[in-house]
Amino acid sequence: MRKIILFGTGKYGLEALDYFGSDNVAFFADNNVNIQGSFIRDIEVIAPSRLNGYADNAIIVLAAGYSICTQMEYQLKSMGIEKYVVYRYLREHLAS
Repeated sequence: MRKIILFGTGKYGLEALDYFGSDNVAFFADNNVNIQGSFIRDIEVIAPSRLNGYADNAIIVLAAGYSICTQMEYQLKSMGIEKYVVYRYLREHLAS
């Protein structure tokens, strides 16, 4: 199974980490430069600019509120990354 990269370290990022399990998550990615290079629950936080190196081998999950996810989608597309999933959409579909 491919590892997951959670884009977002806030409320939904932590919820997604609990949902997927830390064994399945390779990294967090976050735009906040103050936390890049740190660890949250033993998982490294990387800069989104590093995602290109992992996009083909991992599943990028956007873990934020809907309006922030829209910004994340734009950011990823501007980097040439088209494959990602929005955590809240995924949870809604799996719960129904």
